[in-house]
Amino acid sequence: KKQYEDKNTEELKSIIAKATAAYISDKAESLGQEGEVTVTTKERDGVPYPEEVELTMPYDAELSRYITTELGIDAEHQLWRENAYG
Repeated sequence: KKQYEDKNTEELKSIIAKATAAYISDKAESLGQEGEVTVTTKERDGVPYPEEVELTMPYDAELSRYITTELGIDAEHQLWRENAYG
């Protein structure tokens, strides 16, 4: 049973991370930004929540505020990597 629960938790973490990243990417595109978005989750009371986001694009204050207010990922947990290929 524990192994089954662990597998479900890992799948849920993956789904939440991918859905949150897609949500942020869509918002970034609407603001004229594009790049990679990677979300990391952390469990709170046994439920995975988005905790940290890494964005491979120039910093955007409006997108940062959106991530904080809509997704609860504060500025300290937003990692902006402007030049990912250099």
